[in-house]
Amino acid sequence: MSVSETENVAPNTIHSGSLFPLVTYPHPLIPCVVDADEPLDEVEIALSKLETGVQKQRAQASEDLIQLEESIEETAIKKLQEQLSELETGIAKIPSPEPPPQTTLQIQNQSDVEAAWQNYLKYFVNPDANHGLGTDAIVEFLRGLDSETNEKVPTRVSDDVEVDDEVGSPNGNIPDIVIQDPGEFFVCCELKLYSSEGENQTQNYYDDDYIGKTLKSQFPEGGRHYVYVKRPDSPKADCSEFVNITWKQVQEWFEPLLLNNQGRYSSRTAAQLSDFIDTIQQDMTQDEHIQTAQKKMELYFNHQDAIKEAKRGVEIAYEYEKENWRRRFIEGYLPENWSEDWHTEPSKYGHIYHSKWRQDGGLAKENTKIRLHFVHLIRNQSSFEDGELTFQLRMPNGGDYRDQFKELFVSDRFSDQLDLTLGEHDINKKADYSLNNPRFTEKVYSVDRTDLPESYYEVLQQAAREHIQVAPEINEILDTAIEEVENEI
Repeated sequence: MSVSETENVAPNTIHSGSLFPLVTYPHPLIPCVVDADEPLDEVEIALSKLETGVQKQRAQASEDLIQLEESIEETAIKKLQEQLSELETGIAKIPSPEPPPQTTLQIQNQSDVEAAWQNYLKYFVNPDANHGLGTDAIVEFLRGLDSETNEKVPTRVSDDVEVDDEVGSPNGNIPDIVIQDPGEFFVCCELKLYSSEGENQTQNYYDDDYIGKTLKSQFPEGGRHYVYVKRPDSPKADCSEFVNITWKQVQEWFEPLLLNNQGRYSSRTAAQLSDFIDTIQQDMTQDEHIQTAQKKMELYFNHQDAIKEAKRGVEIAYEYEKENWRRRFIEGYLPENWSEDWHTEPSKYGHIYHSKWRQDGGLAKENTKIRLHFVHLIRNQSSFEDGELTFQLRMPNGGDYRDQFKELFVSDRFSDQLDLTLGEHDINKKADYSLNNPRFTEKVYSVDRTDLPESYYEVLQQAAREHIQVAPEINEILDTAIEEVENEI
């Protein structure tokens, strides 16, 4: 091939003779022109270079993909950590006050019952009630009313003042509370808590010629007063002649009685008045512990995605440990008193057992198997999440052998040494006969949840170490049980 002939040849081609002047072999990494007349080994060298380039490119792509995945995972975990850190910081800034003690009405499930509030109010404003307040409470109530109306409300009462509730007029109108000072004034009180006003209720009270059983004409025009007591967010009275006040205001009017008490009232009266004030306070306003709970609730919903993601991490980690506990335990957490006589069962049930505790053959009783083992309840998710590891000795199978083992286990015959060994490690002796799978011993260990899963296996190692020390007594009881059952055959 002459120089002139090669000048027009495209790169990356192989000359193949006169029939096929050029064979194109495109690859951007190894541009080459190979004459068909050249030796075959040179072609192989070119192909080898091509293959090497492809392998390098694949390796680089694979490495880049791994780095990308690690970067994405690192970013996701970092973001989750930041979100949970924000949640933890936010909660730490919010105080956690305890809920206040329940009031009397709350204890009696009467805190939303209008009649119960009515009884409280009537009791305190009635000077004739045996509370020792005299006219102090009714005067405070009237002073409060006077401050809320353009009409002059008397703030002094005579010895003849009367306080009644649910006294119906001849026309069938029944105000909740009526305060009367004969010939001087009356106050018609309608109280609402959660109920709404009846149809024309306050208007009918105002239009009625009677207040209770007494004609209104016996009172001067300026001595007729109408009061509607309601929750702060409830509608006003339909009748415009009623003065609208709130229970919150009633609370404020009565509070000076406690502040200025100075021992004038009995402790029981002061406690009752305080209880009524607290009832209003807790019903009308949000206590600090409720406000705190709402702030924490807001944080929860603002970080709910992060919480769910973290919770999902717990679930995935738990499922893995439940299925792989045996491998983790054997590889790194066997106690120093572990021997070839001890075994684990590859299942989620967490079985750890001595060689003697598995007997399928050689027993005189046919079709009988002995199954005795320690269990750590990793199959219960609470064992992982709640910071507890429950370790028990159980015997689900054994027939007559199991029955005899149970009898011997709780008998005085073996109690001295058995109870001493159990007591050294605070292991409880249960021997629960009521279950098909009796629990003979149990100990619940605390696990540091912040260091899971390693902390779980550290505690499991401790539990295995302690319980293995009880095995000699257990083996003696088991041997005795087998011997005694087979001697009776």
